[in-house]
Order: sequence, then structure tokens, then C-alpha cells
Amino acid sequence: MTVLPLGASFIGRNRHERVGEWEVESFVDVYEPQRAFGWATVDRDDPGSRWRFRLSPTTAGTLLRYELILGPGPSGLTPAIAAMPDKEAQILDRRLAEHHANMVSTVAGIGRLAESAGSTTG
Repeated sequence: MTVLPLGASFIGRNRHERVGEWEVESFVDVYEPQRAFGWATVDRDDPGSRWRFRLSPTTAGTLLRYELILGPGPSGLTPAIAAMPDKEAQILDRRLAEHHANMVSTVAGIGRLAESAGSTTG
């Protein structure tokens, strides 16, 4: 498995039914082996968003959390909000709901992979 070191950059590829496809430069800003991995988008000093995977041991196994922090820098939402400032709350609510659904799907997929990997050993 390849792990990107702190400060490494990579290109994230995204797709949205209304916006189309785009790429964004991302920077690894959190790496704690077996505990956390995270990256910031667009600008190291003023990121448009920060994404995090965090692992915590539990009595039942491991809890995986997937987090998103929007801002403080501009993101893909910035032009939409600038064009319709009176609809900022709706724009943010809709995008956060989309992110939530995608994050739930991602975590569920990781869970399935982890469970299938565990069932093939031994």
C-alpha cells in the first residue's frame, strides 16, 4: 500500500450531475498511521475544504469517521453563492446533503471491503 507523506499533493477527480466533471489539487495535511488521514483542497494556506478519515478502536472493532470541513477558502460553491446570495442557506444545505449521502456510501463501501478481506483470511 502506498501512503502519501504529509505535504504531498495529488489530483482529486470529481463528478456532479449538474456541474459535470472537474479536477482539484489536494494536499495531504493529516497522517497518523492507523488513526487518521486527511487532505485539503485548492490552496494549502486557504483550503476550499478539508477531508478526513479517522479510526477509533471500539469494543466491537473499529469506528471509521469520514469528515468534511468547508472553507475557509473559496470552493466550487463560491460562484453559486456569489450569483445567488439570497439562496446561500439552500445552496449550502443541498450540497451538504449531497456530501453526506456520498460519505455514507463511501464508508459503507470501505466497511464491505474490510469485512470481505477479514472473511478471506484464515
